[in-house]
Amino acid sequence: EFCNALAKRKIGDKFPLESVKLDEGKTSPPDYLTESELITKMEKHGIGTDASIPVHINTICERNYVQLVGNRQLQPTPTGITLIHGYLRLDPDLALPDIRANIEKYIALIASGEASFEDVVPHSLDVFTEKFSYFVSHIERMDQLFEASFNKIEETQGKYLSKCGICKRYMTFITSKPFRLYCRNCEETYALPQGGSIKLYQEKTCPLDSFELLVYTKGKQIPFCPYCYNNPPFETTKKSMTCQECTHPTCQHSLVRNAICPCPKTEEIRSRGVVGRGGRGS
Repeated sequence: EFCNALAKRKIGDKFPLESVKLDEGKTSPPDYLTESELITKMEKHGIGTDASIPVHINTICERNYVQLVGNRQLQPTPTGITLIHGYLRLDPDLALPDIRANIEKYIALIASGEASFEDVVPHSLDVFTEKFSYFVSHIERMDQLFEASFNKIEETQGKYLSKCGICKRYMTFITSKPFRLYCRNCEETYALPQGGSIKLYQEKTCPLDSFELLVYTKGKQIPFCPYCYNNPPFETTKKSMTCQECTHPTCQHSLVRNAICPCPKTEEIRSRGVVGRGGRGS
């Protein structure tokens, strides 16, 4: 009957209103991705491999672009959000999975013999070189976003902690994450170990660069030089070098001076076949 009534209606017909009701509501944003959900999406878009995907996720956590919250969800930080907005503003390709996915496809083609290494590498380098040059020439757009979202580091409040080995003036300890030291005079920033406490180490100085030493405490105390931590003085030393990894012969806190090794006299006695008191000699 209802269908028959509708069939008889024509354009321009009017219908009386029996009631009017307004329902108020709001949509909710999608929840943050969990690690497993992000891995699934990366696999779907062809980003990374089984071995490299966990490394990518760990990297964005270490760089403070995201942080792990409850239920292993990845929550973007203000730094991460500003960075991605900057990429979208400068070159949207940098924020999309296509470039990385294409690299993975090229690698697969090389592995299957459908493409040659000699062709793929120059082409890929040309793409990244072009994008890098464009990015650098328009970096002020990224700067504008960060300046609008964050205080300039020279305006950031902190406390004086240790002396700079270059200008001999006190550097500011920025306690907002990530921890870092800032020398206002040299306009240099030095990364610091995260997740523990950092204090001045007895006003001692590094013999290599004259920076005052700091001590990082997280369960155990680890002395380090801010400059060596960011700029390891030895080619064989990895970045984030502490005093315990330093091989400088005159530093009182270096590996050379503090490493525990077998006593040479004991080794000499053993090599001669001499044993302790009450034992038998050779």
